[in-house]
Amino acid sequence: MIRHKFYIDQVKNVWNSNLWLRNYLFAIFVIITTLAVFIPLKPNMPQSGIDQSWMFAMNEAVAKNLQIGKDIIFTFGPYASIYSQSYHPASDNLMVYGSLFLGLCYALTFLYLGRKRVGRTVVYFIFMACYYFSRDVLFYTYPLILAAGTVIFIQDSREKKNPILNIWQIGLILIAIAPIGMLPLIKGSHILAYLTAVAISLYLFYNRHFKAALIALIGPIIFTVIFWVISGQAIQTLPDYFRNMVPVISGYTEAMAVQGSIIQTSAYLFAAAILILALLFTSDIQRPEKFFLGVCCLLFLFFVFKLGVVRPGGPRAVLGPSIVFAAVILGFIFRNKILNGLLYMVIIVLIFNAVRIDQDLRKELQSALRHSSVETNKEYKDFVFVANGIIGSFTRIICTNVRNTYANIWDGLVYRLLERKHFQSSFDQSLSVIKKEYSLPVLDGTTDIYSYGQSFLLATKNTWNPRPIIQSYSAYTKELAQINEHHIRATKAPDNILFCLQTIDERFPALDDGLSWPALFDNYSLTKIDNELAFFQKKHTIKAASSFDRINSGIYKTGEVVPLPKTRIPIFAEIDLKMTLLGKLLSIVFKPSQLNLTLNLKDGKSVNYRVLSNMMQCGFFISPLVQNTKEFVFLATGNQDYLSNSVVESLIIKPTFGSNLIWEKTYSIKLKGYKGDAQIIKTDL
Repeated sequence: MIRHKFYIDQVKNVWNSNLWLRNYLFAIFVIITTLAVFIPLKPNMPQSGIDQSWMFAMNEAVAKNLQIGKDIIFTFGPYASIYSQSYHPASDNLMVYGSLFLGLCYALTFLYLGRKRVGRTVVYFIFMACYYFSRDVLFYTYPLILAAGTVIFIQDSREKKNPILNIWQIGLILIAIAPIGMLPLIKGSHILAYLTAVAISLYLFYNRHFKAALIALIGPIIFTVIFWVISGQAIQTLPDYFRNMVPVISGYTEAMAVQGSIIQTSAYLFAAAILILALLFTSDIQRPEKFFLGVCCLLFLFFVFKLGVVRPGGPRAVLGPSIVFAAVILGFIFRNKILNGLLYMVIIVLIFNAVRIDQDLRKELQSALRHSSVETNKEYKDFVFVANGIIGSFTRIICTNVRNTYANIWDGLVYRLLERKHFQSSFDQSLSVIKKEYSLPVLDGTTDIYSYGQSFLLATKNTWNPRPIIQSYSAYTKELAQINEHHIRATKAPDNILFCLQTIDERFPALDDGLSWPALFDNYSLTKIDNELAFFQKKHTIKAASSFDRINSGIYKTGEVVPLPKTRIPIFAEIDLKMTLLGKLLSIVFKPSQLNLTLNLKDGKSVNYRVLSNMMQCGFFISPLVQNTKEFVFLATGNQDYLSNSVVESLIIKPTFGSNLIWEKTYSIKLKGYKGDAQIIKTDL
């Protein structure tokens, strides 16, 4: 025991006497961990599925030099692969080197921030290495780290009493601010990071660092242009990217919001409030720093809150890790027991949540409790079993995640340096697997696929001609729906369209790209049906507009039964239901209540769907009800008799809650009869 203590003391003496060694090892740990988290050296391969399809599609768009923001309008930009970590031979360099740049900037900025708080920095990066969280949180933390680093920079300059920057300091500031310019080109909503850059600029200007303030203000814009050009995009299309990103961002909340946990949301707001109060009541920093950090912290917490409450759930946690990151980052600026207590509390909650979603442990618990016998000390033994299981599960999760984090970067380096054909081979194998799931024939001309099965098309040798909003559920505003409709009415419309009726979140199926349905019926002919996929071929003559007969219009109350007229032709509806001012404000800070559509059919049945106000404004087929690809084909080919029982006799629209507070009491309906010239094709389905 004495000898053991002697060796420990010797190690401590060496460690404390060699400050350079400690700093060197500390820097290596931070840089390696950051690069391991940021750089997908061992990337994911293409797969089928809704998310995997847009990942594949965005990489293919970059490979084909399509103009993002014009030819492709989606949530993501030309650097989407940094977010998706999805491999494509043509975009791999962009993904790896872009991630490398982001990771180095992240590590260097954090080294400056945490150089005096080594222990806290180590905790931060261990958490980053071992916890499975959303990349949105990872990217959103950078502006907050930059803001905290700016406070440290101002404090250092006050101590040195030298506000004049040398050329090296200017260069470091440029490098630190550059990622703010790249983030919006990864994902469009990250343009909100510009707001933090503006706050940093104003704070530097207040402290009379005018050069640094100017760099913080215009630097992100300059670097956005530079990174845009580096990605292979034409500089003249950059305004289109940001202009068309406006409806994508503004319509996202209502379109993509799903129900979440009130407890989770309340816990996040409570933790965020404690975080802000700890900042406001600390005496370690002055009032200007409190105000500046408070603004930057609120921006970070708000961005993450919107992300977490719109589409909550899933294994990639958002809200909990964001509190941990914010608490650690603020802890570099001031010391506070409340802040540390909050940090420990949230980490404990995350541990239990990780255990909760651990399927192996849950199966063990269920099996043990199912076969346990009734004993005097059964409750105590069950408690011991659960406690041991939690400890074991947590240890397994930590060890597995840490091992995977560092193993992936090592394996990736080995493959890239010694087996350079490995990823190309894996890519080709993945395409073969996708083709085995559903083999598409190679069609003459260009082809697009609806609604979100892009992986099946891209895995073949067909020539892809995508509509701008590549997945139909994302055409959730009138402007976006019109862009897709114009695409298939243009001379450059795809020669073939493959159609499978798919939607998300229990939406009314005819809403997704519903405005394009008449254009599709007018300008394309059915050639065949294979399982749930309909093949359409472009006609020789393209109609610029569809023909409709006006049937009826009126104003109705939410919750009121609205009868539909009896007619033998399909009914196309345009419904305008607006939010109140309170609803619009709620949509900005939280999310609105969902709208429910009830359809009463001719056969006596009633069906319920979720509908979106923006999509209903565009126009869609309300009757007959189309619920699958087979019924879509009946409608497209004029076989109305097959859908006689699906004729809608009446409808009801009402919000799930807050009907008069969030949504207007009344809405307008315009009903039109579609007069398509589709040749009636007798189909045997």
